[in-house]
Amino acid sequence: MNRFLPFLLLFSLAGFAGFTQQKSVYIINGREVDSADMVGVKVKRIDVATGLRSAGMHERGGKRVLIVHLEDEQYNLFGIVTNERGKPIANAKVGEVQTDACGHFYLKGVKAGSRIMISRKGYADQFIDIYKRPDDLLTVQLRKK
Repeated sequence: MNRFLPFLLLFSLAGFAGFTQQKSVYIINGREVDSADMVGVKVKRIDVATGLRSAGMHERGGKRVLIVHLEDEQYNLFGIVTNERGKPIANAKVGEVQTDACGHFYLKGVKAGSRIMISRKGYADQFIDIYKRPDDLLTVQLRKK
């Protein structure tokens, strides 16, 4: 057996791991967004952070930082808030509205890029970021504190 084979294997795996890593970081409203969340998002403009704006790039692992500006769209959102066992939570606060007795909520005119807080006494707060029109009913699960 070739004594360099283990080293060759190690270097090829390291190279493969580097190849599969994401090369860019997407920022929307100051929050880092996973590239999978970008699918279907209506983008107005993307800026590449350069100069002083990219000073924090070393904190992002040397990846290219892309500042994403969304189209000015508004969505109506329907959803349900449940506990860890899937039971509806009544009177949970979702943005500016409260859930009904069945845990349902309706938010009208939510702007793309909004962050909505869901809270209820005795439960840990949860946040959802809205970048595009949801494909389905939003389901938010709250966990006990």
